[in-house]
Amino acid sequence: MYEFDEMSQITESLYLSGVGGLTAENIEKNEISHIVNCTKELLAHDIPGVTETRFPLFDLPTEDIKKFFHSAADLLNQKIKSGGKVVVHCFAGKSRSTSIVLAYLMKHRGMSLREAFLYVRDRRSIAEPNLGFFRQLIEFEGEIHASPEPSVKMVKLSEHVSIPDVLDEVQGLSTLHPIITKRIGSDSTG
Repeated sequence: MYEFDEMSQITESLYLSGVGGLTAENIEKNEISHIVNCTKELLAHDIPGVTETRFPLFDLPTEDIKKFFHSAADLLNQKIKSGGKVVVHCFAGKSRSTSIVLAYLMKHRGMSLREAFLYVRDRRSIAEPNLGFFRQLIEFEGEIHASPEPSVKMVKLSEHVSIPDVLDEVQGLSTLHPIITKRIGSDSTG
């Protein structure tokens, strides 16, 4: 089974998934009471006894995901505090949904962005916000923790390519610089 098709447990009451993990069996087994859909393209789920909230997002670095960070983090906190179990999903369970979970962990669990990312990545190895979302998460961390130094910094690999240092830490991306530059092109400025 591919990790895209799994529902990954992040905390006792919070799960992260791609659409493939939203099976009736997983919903029942994990006692999910609320679904957070972080897509514009996927239809709502009609599952008896399970409520759903949508944060309509595309997985594009230019998408303004930050506008949802406070409301999504507060929603997750409210559902969990009231005894519910929540799964946050996007298409693959990699970028959009991970970003929302990271915002929650920073705001309501007091984690830095670096701590939250490493914590989530340990539980879902494919978790990786796109570069634009990472930039917005860095800004969000600065707002909620009022720290002069962000825990994650964008490091420049070339004139047109910057990546979060925490990604380089977990994947050694700077060693893959020529491949990354070719793959993401020169439109990804730092």
